[in-house]
Parts: sequence; structure tokens; C-alpha cells
Amino acid sequence: MYGDAGRRDYFVSYTRADRRWAEWIAWQLEDAGFTVLLQAWDMVAGSNWTAVMERGVREADRVVAVLSPDYLASVYGTVEWQAAWASDPDGARRRLVPVRVRECTPEGLFGLLVWIDLVNLAEPAACRRLFEDLEATRAGRAKPGEKARFPGVIGSGSGGEVSTPRGPRFPGSPAPVWNVEPRNPNFTGRDDLLARMRASLTGQGTTVVQALYGLGGVGKTQLAVEYAYRYAGDYDLVWWIPAEEPALINDHLARLAGPLGIEGSVDAPDTADAVLAELANRRDWLLIFDNAEQPDDLAPYRLSGSGHVIVTSRHPGWGAFGRRVEVDVLERAESCVLLRRRIPALDDPTADTLAAELGDLPLALEQATSYMEHTAIPPGDYVRLFRLRAEDMLARGQLTGYRRTLAAVWSLSISEAARIEPAAPALLNVCAYLAPDPIPVTVFTADPQCLPPLLRDAVSDEIRLAETIGALVRFSLLRRLPDGLYLHRLVQAATRRSIPSEQRQQWSDAAAGLIRAAAPTDIDDAPDTWPVWQTLLPHVLTIVNHPTTDAPTPPTTGWLMHHAAVYLRIRAEYRIGHDLLRRAVDYREQHDPDGLPDTLRKLGSVLRDLGRPIQAEPVYRRALVLSESTLGVAHSETARCLIDLGRLLAELGHADQARPLHERALAIAENVFGPNHPEAASALDALGDALDDLGYPDDARQAIERALAIRIDHYGHDHPKIAESLVFLGDALRNCGRPREALHVLQRALGIREQQLGANHPQSANSMISIGNCLRDLGR
Repeated sequence: MYGDAGRRDYFVSYTRADRRWAEWIAWQLEDAGFTVLLQAWDMVAGSNWTAVMERGVREADRVVAVLSPDYLASVYGTVEWQAAWASDPDGARRRLVPVRVRECTPEGLFGLLVWIDLVNLAEPAACRRLFEDLEATRAGRAKPGEKARFPGVIGSGSGGEVSTPRGPRFPGSPAPVWNVEPRNPNFTGRDDLLARMRASLTGQGTTVVQALYGLGGVGKTQLAVEYAYRYAGDYDLVWWIPAEEPALINDHLARLAGPLGIEGSVDAPDTADAVLAELANRRDWLLIFDNAEQPDDLAPYRLSGSGHVIVTSRHPGWGAFGRRVEVDVLERAESCVLLRRRIPALDDPTADTLAAELGDLPLALEQATSYMEHTAIPPGDYVRLFRLRAEDMLARGQLTGYRRTLAAVWSLSISEAARIEPAAPALLNVCAYLAPDPIPVTVFTADPQCLPPLLRDAVSDEIRLAETIGALVRFSLLRRLPDGLYLHRLVQAATRRSIPSEQRQQWSDAAAGLIRAAAPTDIDDAPDTWPVWQTLLPHVLTIVNHPTTDAPTPPTTGWLMHHAAVYLRIRAEYRIGHDLLRRAVDYREQHDPDGLPDTLRKLGSVLRDLGRPIQAEPVYRRALVLSESTLGVAHSETARCLIDLGRLLAELGHADQARPLHERALAIAENVFGPNHPEAASALDALGDALDDLGYPDDARQAIERALAIRIDHYGHDHPKIAESLVFLGDALRNCGRPREALHVLQRALGIREQQLGANHPQSANSMISIGNCLRDLGR
């Protein structure tokens, strides 16, 4: 403890917000042989904080005050520096040494002191500045150690690099785990907002949530990016999570598993849970959930531990999660600074006029200056053209006027792109009806017949397609990265609004047709299609959630809803899948009656997954009646309806009613497909399960073993359907009094499910329950 160690050369006074800086300074000093008292290091359990701090200020040779806006506002920091000042009021011993680490201007007595300034210095220069100025403080004079160079000689100084020692990371250096997009070099203003965010996020030991809310395009995302870079040195991990589609948040979290050293799983929710559990044991991390639609979407991701969370959203209702900050448009002076930074020749009156026309919206200002830079159009001509093109858009209403202003700005860029490649606007129109997530370029060639002739010709030739995309990239309307095309959601909104109302259906149908053509139909039985569906899911959700005025044609919409729900069920995203299936039923009732039984059957299965079997029964019965009446009593879909209804009845304790349904389904499957087809295996599994419930475990075992042999022959040994048969077989073996064999079979099923679906998937849980029953039978 301090009392046992004697006097110290330095006492470092700081506030919690600057702990990283304090530790870095203390490390440099101790590494150079000085003795240092630092609260973060010397306040061990049992220490008397007040006594140690009092002795530190009183007895240390010098007090280093880590100077920042937070320090100047700190009550305890003020007490410490004032005590040091009182012991040396004329500064003769230079006991109080301010070291400025962030922009601030001390006032009053503190403002009379000369400080060591480390602001905006890289680590080698900061280290050199710290020691040179501290040496000058000790000596009382700052005469350099080498002869001054003659002023007439132009050359570089000697200044060798100071190596970075082992120890705390230099504040401001990037976090080791980092996936934030590049910093905006033209970020302007927002200092008050950033200071409020910093004050809100620091000073607490548990997870703190800061929500940035406001109108789209107002700069919430850029503010979050700037915060991440400005305070990068305070975090060991900074992770960016696009949150506009709740169903995809787990995927983005799961990508953090590798950097954290967590062994990943094909099951995104499982891996995401592991990531959250790991973060609960860590400190100094920052997660940024960008563009969250509503608070309920983030409810499953409440974090614990010592970290920070930033949420950007248009929704204001984040009070239950943490602190809220409303982000408004830029101040006019900030808008003008931003415009002149990009266009130095812009005069003040024109800058003010242009900022007013663009509503001081950051995204609009950036886009306008980008256009002027690339086209070299004079600013006055740009203002004139903008006014001509924006008048009728603004006349439709001021409430969403900023988006319409953007639409007018981007229409100028679209016109220029069309001069380079005539099909470029058509490609943008299709992209406007897809998600802002990466759009695989292969989507555009999935079915060119969905597209109008001009665009069809462009996508049918690889070079033409590349040039069409390049024309849009050139005017910043989209970005092309290795995983696909990226559009800002406001570009999409502006593009949709620029399309004449009578043409919107055409482009909506084109986007939906491409996605339907690219999306695999076989999902349940084909795990190799799941990665494709993972990529396409954001676009499917965007398409099916379009307003009814320009939604795709109903048959396509119903198909996409149905198949997306099937994939979501595999991921155990039952609630979202249920909502889609309810809507798909409405679509197919009116426009696709032949597909309705299948959708109803899937809806019944999701209701069972959600623990609502009583509600599932009438849905299953309706599916069966419709299948028999529209498709026929001997149709394969009728057999599937019989199987699912029978399984539900067995689950409800009516295995005697389930058995004849499964026997009938087996007869249909064998007649339609043959006795060795996977459809027959499904019926055999279901029949075996019913026989087991009825007290005929040996008959059940024989039926299930036959199903297992069929499935192994068709799928191989590691398919989820194999696991399904193994679970039925394990239960039958256990009921036959053969628990050891059952345990082996059930453990094999669990291994397949954990590999294919993830350890936290409900089907894996069911396997664990069966294994637990076996272990109990074995006295374990």
C-alpha cells in the first residue's frame, strides 16, 4: 500500500472517463524509473480511498492532472488539483502539472497554468512530448538538448521514433476487435452531442445503453461512427450490428464469435448467445445496433457486464433501455462549414442558400457536394437546377420534405449515370425494392425474363452488367463490395418515390421475380440450401413488407412468405415465421388454392412449435379437408397432412386416433412414390411413434428401423432427417427395455442436430430430454 512504500515521484489525478489516459501516462513514467501513485492500480481491497488520495496529493513530488472536459467538471478532480495548487500557489515548485489529453479550455485559476498538450498526437510523438515537457518542468527550463538549427536551413529534425513499450494501449489507437465502417473525413460539428453521449456512457460499472433517435438521414449512423473512432482507445472491442431486420441480428452477433475465440455453430442464435455470455465476462466493449426499428426488436439482447451499447433508430421509445439523445439537423453554421470543406470555392451566401434548400440534412449535403465534385457543375448552377427539380416534390408536403429533397438530388445523379449506361436507372429501380443488405450480383441473372427489355439485355452480358453497376457506383448511388451491392436505404426510398406510380408495380414484380428465381424451393430436406436462404432472407422480408400500393403480385408474395417461413422455422425463428404464414394463408386463399393446404399445414406446425397445439388442430384439419377436396384423397400433400395431424393427435394423448391416419399416409406414399422413398419413411416414423405410444414398442422399432434405412440410403448419415428417425428409434428401444442401445442411438441423433442446427435449437433440446430419460433408466 502507499503508506508502506514511501513518497512517490508522481500522483496522477484523473476522472473515470480518462482512465485509459491515466494508465498510459502512469505506465510510461514507471517504465522510465519513476514512482507513481494511481488510483486504478493502488486502490486494492481494504484501502482507505480518502486517506490514500490525501497523502498522494500532499506527499507526491508532483501531481499530474489528466486534463479533459470531464476532469474540469469533476468534483473530486477539482478537489485534488486545488489541494496541489494550495501547496504551491506561485508555481515555484511546479507541483501541479496539467497534461491535456482532449480538447478543452480551462478557466479561472487553472487557466493560468501552462499544460503539456498531447491532443491529436500519435503515440511516439505523445511519449516524446510527455517526457521532454516533464523534464523541463523538473529543470524549470525548456532549453533543448542539442544546438538550435540555423533558421535558414531547411531539413528534417533528428527526432527518432520512440518505441511503444509493453503496457496499456495508447488512447486513440484502434480496438483490437473492430468492424466499424470507415470514418467520415468530412464529419462536422456535433461536439455537444458527442460530449453528451460520452457523459452518458461513462461513470457506471454496468452495461449502459445510449439510444440516438431522429429522422432518417439526419446523421445518427455517422454520429455513432464518429463516436467509435473518437473514443476507440477506450475500448478493447467495437462491433457494428445492422439491426433493421430483427431476424438477422443473431447472424451479425454470431460473426463476433471468431474474434472472441468462441467456436462457432451453424446455428446463429446459438452462437449469438455464446457471444453475449462471453461479453458478460468482459469489460471495455462497445456494441452499436444501427437502424433498429423498434425497442421490442432488441429486447432479447439485453447485455450484462461492463460495456457500452449505442442504438440508432427512428423510434423515440427507448427510455426503458437507457439514455436517449435526439439527433436533429445540423446548425446552419455547421452546414456551411461542411459545404465549404468539400467545395472550397463556395462563397458564404451560396453556401447558406444551398444549406437552406437541403434542409441542413447531413446526407443531403454530402450527396450534393459529391455531385458537384464529380460533375464540376458550378454551385450557382447546382442551386438553380435543384430548385427547378425539387419544386413539385416539395409541393407534396413538408412532413417528409427532406426525403423528397433527397429524391431530387439523386435524380440528377441518376440522369448522369444514364448517359454513361442507359440501363443504370432500371437496375437502381430493381434494387430499390430489395433490402439495403448486400444484394448478390447473381440475383440479377437468376431469371432475366422478369426484367424489362433494356435491363434484360444488360444483365445477360457479364461486361454490360459490370458497366451498368459501375455507372451507379461512379455517382455514389451504390457501392460494390465482394459480397454484393450496397445501397443506402434513403437512396432506395428516394428512388421508389421517383418512379411514376403506374410503373411501381412493374419494378416491384421484377425484384420479387428475381428473388423467387434465386431462392431454392427445397428447404426442409436440403441443408445445402440454407446458406443461400440466409443471404436472400433480408430481401424476401423487404419484398413481402412493401406497402400494398406497390407490393408484388399476390402469387409471388405468397410463395416468398411461405418459403421464408419454412427457413425461419429451421432457424427456430417461430414468431416471425408464424406472422408470415398467417399472411401467406390470406394470399393463397385468394390466388393459389392448390398451395393453400401446404401453407396451412406449415402454419399448424409453427403453432405446435410455439406451444399452441390446441390452436394447431383446426388448422391441420382444415389443411387435410382442402387437400382432399382440391388435390385428391391419394395425393402426396394429403399424406403429409395426415402425418402432421396424426402427430398432433398423438401429442395430445390420442395415439389411437393417430394410428389409422399414419397407416393411410403410408399407403398413399408407397403408392405414389414407392416403398423406399423418403415420403414413405416419414409415414413409417410417424406410425412407429404412434405404435410406441400405444404400447407396441417392438412393432414401433421395426417400422422406425425401416424408415431409418430408407433415409440413410437417400440422405447419408449426417442429415437432420436421420436424427429425426434416430430419436424415434431411441425412444422405442428404451420402451423395449434396451436403454443402453437407446442411449447410443440418441447420442448419435444429438450429435447430428448440434452439428446441423446448433446446440441451442429446440430439436437438440428434445434429443437431450430423451438422453436424460435413458440415463435415468440406467440409474445415472
